Amino acid sequence: MPRRMSPESVRQRMESDDPPLLVCGYDNDRKCQENAIEGAITYNQFANQLDQIPKEREIIFYCA
Repeated sequence: MPRRMSPESVRQRMESDDPPLLVCGYDNDRKCQENAIEGAITYNQFANQLDQIPKEREIIFYCA
């Protein structure tokens, strides 16, 4: 089951030596642009790269 993270926890993870993949949870690119976080990819980019993402990679989805 997915777990919720505080914004502070996400920030700390993003600043770590092994940052997670940050994905905007909207499937609408315009909504992702409106809610962009530096370093994040869109849901559509995530879906297109899914077969290239290592299974052990931590992934954080966000929406605003």
